[in-house]
Amino acid sequence: TGFFEGQMPDSQVINQRFDDSAPEGGFRIVKVSEDMRLQAISRLLSPDSSWDASPAKRFLDYSITNRISLDHFYAMTDANGKPVACVLAVPNAGRTAMFFASRPKSTADCELVGHVVRHSGDSLKDQGVHLAQALLENQDDLLRSAFSCGGFSFLAQLSYMERPLGPARTHVRRVHDSQHADVTLESYRESCKQEMQDILAASYEGTLDCPGLRGMRDPADILEGHRATGTFVPELWTILREQGKAVGALLLNPSSQLDSIELVYLGLAPSARGRGFGHLLLEHGLHLTAHRTERVMTLAMDDGNQPAAKLYGKFGFRRVLRRVAMIRSLRA
Repeated sequence: TGFFEGQMPDSQVINQRFDDSAPEGGFRIVKVSEDMRLQAISRLLSPDSSWDASPAKRFLDYSITNRISLDHFYAMTDANGKPVACVLAVPNAGRTAMFFASRPKSTADCELVGHVVRHSGDSLKDQGVHLAQALLENQDDLLRSAFSCGGFSFLAQLSYMERPLGPARTHVRRVHDSQHADVTLESYRESCKQEMQDILAASYEGTLDCPGLRGMRDPADILEGHRATGTFVPELWTILREQGKAVGALLLNPSSQLDSIELVYLGLAPSARGRGFGHLLLEHGLHLTAHRTERVMTLAMDDGNQPAAKLYGKFGFRRVLRRVAMIRSLRA
C-alpha cells in the first residue's frame, strides 16, 4: 500500500532470525496445544503481559458453542515456552480464512507477530485455502504493520452501515415493471447457479467495490462463501434480467445470531451500471424484508465506492463503524 514502505523487514532476514527449527534467542513457532490454549487465547485477546484466565475461558466456551475451529492456532514462544505472539486462522466456506492476531505492544513486536502471521498463512496453502483475510481496527497501525510483515496487503477501508427494517419504519413500494419494460426480477433457484456465478464474475469487472479482490477467487468459491454467510434463504436472493439476460444480483442473508439481515452482495455487470438498476434492486430487497421480524439491515461498503455510498445514503443507511480490510493470496 505504501503506508509501511521502508518499515517492512526483509522476509529473508525474518526467517533467519526466527527459523522454526533453530530460532535465535529461544523464539520458536509452535502449534498451540491444549495445555497452552488458555494462555495463548489470553495473549490473543490482550497485549497486556498479565494473564487473566476468565476472558480466555469465555472465548473458549464461545468457540465451542459456535463451532469455531482452533485447529489453526499458532504461537511464537520464548525460551521459557511462554506465548509472546499468537495468530488464529479460522477457515471458512469458499476457500477463505479469517485471521486474528495478538496486537504488538511496540514497533519491534510487529516483526514477531508478522512472522507468526506468515507461518499461519503458509500452513494453510495445502489445506485448500485460497484467500486469507483480516479485519483490523481503523487506527491500529501496529497490527496493520504486523500483518504487512506477514505478507498481507491493504484491500480497503470498510464502512459498516445499517438501517431500520419493518413496515412502521420504512415505506417501500413494489418495483413497477413499467419503469424498465425489459427488466425482470426473480428469486434465485438452484438451476440458476451457473448464471449467478457468471453475474458475480461480470460484476467484478471494473468494480469500485474492493477491486483488489478481482481474480483472487473462482466464482464458484465466491458463491459458496456468500451462501455460508448467516442463513441462506433463496427467496431473499434476487437476479435482475434485462431482455432475459442476467446482469445483476442482490443477495440478502438473515444473520444466524443477530436480529438483522445482511446485504451480502449487490453487483451489476458493466453494461447495467449507471442506469438505476442498483436502486431498483435495493428497493426490491427492502420490499422483500419489510414484513420480516428482523430489526435492521446491515452491510459493509468499500469507502472508495462513491456510487454505492450515494445509493445507500438515499435509502437511509448510516455508518456505525469502520474497519481496515487486509488480504493475502494463498493460491499457488
